[in-house]
Amino acid sequence: MTPLTSLELLRRQVDEVRELFELLLDHTELKYDDINARTSGMVVVGWSPHRWATPKEGAQRYFGEARQAWQSLHDLISQAVRRSAPERAKPLEAADKLLRNIIEQNNTWTGAPGNSIEAIRYAAAWTAH
Repeated sequence: MTPLTSLELLRRQVDEVRELFELLLDHTELKYDDINARTSGMVVVGWSPHRWATPKEGAQRYFGEARQAWQSLHDLISQAVRRSAPERAKPLEAADKLLRNIIEQNNTWTGAPGNSIEAIRYAAAWTAH
């Protein structure tokens, strides 16, 4: 049996990350909460009304697995980018920011990175290309 090339190993790792994010998003929901529409009179500039809802039952394991798989892949890719394609650092940072938002699901002012789970899936799929 022929050993796998580095590129084949990298592709497998990318596929694993993609599958884990799909599972994570399958167990995730969004809610709409526009604090600027409330009667407080306070306006928060840049507030995204699309918020992460409480994850569905059994989702916790996918958060850990996705975090671990993405961190490993990110470390590998960032080394390659630093050495041979530093001009790709900004796109990698953008992908990292998006995927960490999905993993961490913080409800800071930025909220969720889309207005639906499908929009987030589309954005995350785009980062892999």
